[in-house]
Amino acid sequence: DHRDLHSFPTRRSSDLIDTLKTSAQYEAEELEAAKVDAKAELADYLDESLYRTAQISEINTILSRANDAIDAATTIDEVSGLVEQYKVALNGVKTSAQMDAEELAAAKEEAKAEINATYDQLLSENKYSTANAQELAEAKEEALANVDAATTIDAVNTAKANGIEALNSVETKTSKGCGGDIIATSIVISTLALAGLGLLVSKKKED
Repeated sequence: DHRDLHSFPTRRSSDLIDTLKTSAQYEAEELEAAKVDAKAELADYLDESLYRTAQISEINTILSRANDAIDAATTIDEVSGLVEQYKVALNGVKTSAQMDAEELAAAKEEAKAEINATYDQLLSENKYSTANAQELAEAKEEALANVDAATTIDAVNTAKANGIEALNSVETKTSKGCGGDIIATSIVISTLALAGLGLLVSKKKED
């Protein structure tokens, strides 16, 4: 039996060659796998529970842009660069804690500005004794310190209101003098009235 022994291996070799992947095919598969991993890495990069609703929406917008850019990448190095680029963008989104801190700081600055403005207005519109001027200054400093020590915006507002009330409660020379002037004026009027009555009585006696 004279068979062509070379026909089988030749056929098998041909089949094997047909199933081998080219370098381009391997690179394409590796690139696709890198893209899948990159998208997953970015998706898991932040803990959305730490963010407010508006910021979660911002995060999702960034991720959507990142996915589009990754899909368009043509090399693994480009994919890696995009991952780092979009991590920077995601790091720029503020957490709830960061926003709370910024809002508290802004409320404190606003409260302190109002306390200082009230202090300046009271000084410009009123006169104080040396002791009361010192009391006014101390009331202002205490109010500012209480605002700085506040840990919530509600506490800031309370400290501000209490501070302004304390400033307004410091006695001025005008407020103190008003009562004294009225009393003094009353005494003068009473004295003059009595003097006038005495003159009338004397005149009647002479008559």
